Amino acid sequence: MCPVDTCTKKVIEISDTQYRCVKCDKTYDVFKWGYKTTIQVTDNSITQPVIIFNKQAEALFGIPAAEMLTHMMNVSHWY
Repeated sequence: MCPVDTCTKKVIEISDTQYRCVKCDKTYDVFKWGYKTTIQVTDNSITQPVIIFNKQAEALFGIPAAEMLTHMMNVSHWY
């Protein structure tokens, strides 16, 4: 995700050390990890997939995306 605090758009890797923001149209040496995850919302009549992004996903999971990535890389197996 774009490293600029006011931007939350994705970046495209253009080399091993450079990332281009699709909104800012600028190239950066760093990026921020962010969430994009699908959850299922259900009531008595229907189940609907919903995509949630950073703020909502961080509130749901309780940790920032970078911390989640670190945790996932340290887990040797999934239950």
